[in-house]
Amino acid sequence: MPPGLGARQSSGAFARLELLAILGALALLAALALPVLAQGKPRSQQAVCLNNLRLIGRALLVWDTEHGQTDPWRIPHTSENPLTGVENNSWFQFVSFSNELQTPKILACPSDFKRPAKDFSFSADGGFLNPNYRNRSVSYFLGLDSVLTWSQSLLSGDRNVRMEGFSGCSSGLDPVPFFSNFGFSRTSWTNALHGMTGNLLLHDGHVEQSSSQGLNRLVLDSRDDNGHSHLLIPF
Repeated sequence: MPPGLGARQSSGAFARLELLAILGALALLAALALPVLAQGKPRSQQAVCLNNLRLIGRALLVWDTEHGQTDPWRIPHTSENPLTGVENNSWFQFVSFSNELQTPKILACPSDFKRPAKDFSFSADGGFLNPNYRNRSVSYFLGLDSVLTWSQSLLSGDRNVRMEGFSGCSSGLDPVPFFSNFGFSRTSWTNALHGMTGNLLLHDGHVEQSSSQGLNRLVLDSRDDNGHSHLLIPF
């Protein structure tokens, strides 16, 4: 046997064993990491959703400050305000303060099947005003009875809300979904976006994730219209 041949064969075998061990360890780490990554995606999507609502809240605050502390759906539709007033569609009301929103992309939650629009144009290629987008690009409801002077008013939130029925609203929108404020509410989250939880925006700009129990607590604390709170939901 040539000198050193046995040592080289032993070294080569040892290197192959090391490689197999490393590959096995990597496979084990990957198996452990995948469930963690799978859980992290919904959490990151919900974080994006919360941030979207913060931006919506800031946009409405700017609007209200410039329009007598009044939300867009409470301002009469006139030639000076062609995109405000009575219109029973969520997308229409969001367009009314689109200058403050700047981009419609924040109106679509990443956990939703809605398709984000690119801009507020009529373009068939991502224009929010195009009929192929509009409510199909909106993931959030608007609280029609909210007022700036009542900080706990429900201003907006995830659209996966199970309501109690439909009725008229003092804003002039009729009929719209409502929940009762008479000491008990059957309102709850559905499993459509973030499991049995959802995100809410209050009129003071505060956003939070809540369970159905937390939603009902906020319902009872929110401002209402003759015992009912009305939402404009993008179905």
